[in-house]
Amino acid sequence: MISIFNRIANRAKKLLILLIIIPLLTAAISYYLESKKPTTYTATSSVEIGNVDPRYKGDISSVEKYIKTSSYLEKVKKSSKASFDVADVKGRLVITSDKNILSFQITGTDEKEVQNTLTDLTEGFLKVSNKEYYSKKEDMEILLAETKQLQKTPKRQEVLQNIRQSFLTLKPVTLGDETEVVTNYTNPLKRGIFGLILGLMLDFVILITPELFREYR
Repeated sequence: MISIFNRIANRAKKLLILLIIIPLLTAAISYYLESKKPTTYTATSSVEIGNVDPRYKGDISSVEKYIKTSSYLEKVKKSSKASFDVADVKGRLVITSDKNILSFQITGTDEKEVQNTLTDLTEGFLKVSNKEYYSKKEDMEILLAETKQLQKTPKRQEVLQNIRQSFLTLKPVTLGDETEVVTNYTNPLKRGIFGLILGLMLDFVILITPELFREYR
């Protein structure tokens, strides 16, 4: 055992300069690469989906696929009179779901751009979704008025009760959290320390590996 440590120590003396250079080099490279990364910004918002469109309450993957279709995003863009690029938004938009809450997220390197894009998208989503709500509401109001004109019978009362119940449960899509932007700072120092540790691990491998092969001779 003593001879093994002696061999490792002798090897370390011979490779001292290399063993010093490796961790310094990995630390410097890691620090440099991290410092060159641009600062990114993440915008988030949320909506309460109500019960107008049952598709919003399905599996999140199907919900995301539905909302991120080009045709739907074009409607959203038109409704909010936005100027965002549909193909670009499709690639950056992330949608998550928690019960009746849909959350939207977009990340980019321009703080104002991500904020404006997500704000426009959220507002457009509300307008497109609630267009159907107001249409259903209007249909129910007409049906309710027409039913009231019918002769009073038990059947008429039952129909009126069902219409009123449906009317009360009809809820629009509403804004949850307004658009907020969080800055995602890079941390070159932390990455440099990680690179230093990686270099020291490489030093260890260089010193130990010959001993591992020596055992199998």
